[in-house]
Amino acid sequence: MEHNSSRLSSLCGGAGIDIQGVTKVTCGDPEVARAILSGGARTLGESRIDNIRRLKEAGIEHPIALIRSPAPDEVGEVVEWSDICLISERLTITEMGKKAREVGSEQEIVLMVDLGDRREGALPGSVPGLAKLIADTEGLVLRGIGTNLACFGGVIPTVEKLEELVTISEGLRSSLGTPIEIVSGGNSANLDLVMKGVHPDGINELRLGESIMLGLETVRRRPIPGLHLDAFRISGALIELRRKPSKPDGEIGQDAFGGVPEIEDRGEILHGLVDIGRQDCDPAGMRPAGGKVDILGSSSDHLIVEVSGSGMSLGDEVSFIPTYGALLRAMTSPYVEKIYRY
Repeated sequence: MEHNSSRLSSLCGGAGIDIQGVTKVTCGDPEVARAILSGGARTLGESRIDNIRRLKEAGIEHPIALIRSPAPDEVGEVVEWSDICLISERLTITEMGKKAREVGSEQEIVLMVDLGDRREGALPGSVPGLAKLIADTEGLVLRGIGTNLACFGGVIPTVEKLEELVTISEGLRSSLGTPIEIVSGGNSANLDLVMKGVHPDGINELRLGESIMLGLETVRRRPIPGLHLDAFRISGALIELRRKPSKPDGEIGQDAFGGVPEIEDRGEILHGLVDIGRQDCDPAGMRPAGGKVDILGSSSDHLIVEVSGSGMSLGDEVSFIPTYGALLRAMTSPYVEKIYRY
């Protein structure tokens, strides 16, 4: 992760872009944060206040942004723990200003703009009014604007979309007479434009998570040259191993999760159970890290695999490379032990 952060910091730095390392998939893990910061990330991004508290209490001194808009009743904790907050709702802006004044502090704000993905953000027409509200509210500081693409709606970042954000930022600088220091153009989905050398000037920050963690851009999930794709592995032990028919025997109904299984008849196989399941990971997002291992299915606590021809024995460790979704579940699960390798 430190290597990935370093390579991405260099790549983006050449385009005038600082990177914010997003640690939310690891639940604000301080060791992960330190690796990302050592690689060159300028700031950290987190979606949960509890995770920001975890990082601060672990001694992380770099600025940390709350990258999920808070609810109005969360603004007290936001002012207490976050350095920067991404926001777009008028009521929340007003409440945050009140709370900041009560405690005698200033809260830095990045106003989010919806450029078509339809997750968070104000529509472009309402941005000037909200920006003026922030700028005029005692206790708040308008640091910049941002957008998010290739998430809920899967809208691909394009030069035209990002130039629209730059144009909005220039308009705000002119109308408000205040610097718009941060123009946060998106996430790991923007990296294809950066690598092609066509990312628009004026965007000076990207919020990168998956590219640092897994080495992928997030439009087509293609590997980024020079990055490690296996910074994370999810491993479990073979707790049962025997030859069995592959096809279930009997009348088929619903499985434990309400689906009706359709299981291929592979004949007799070397059938194994690994001691991880859906409570620990997303089996659909697990790729065997090596050896002749096929995932057949899963229950809450078991991963069912075929290991014919693998040479494996009972008790052997089986490792998998996770997708972002599988990693998210594994990092969230209290049953998955986190082991750090330096």
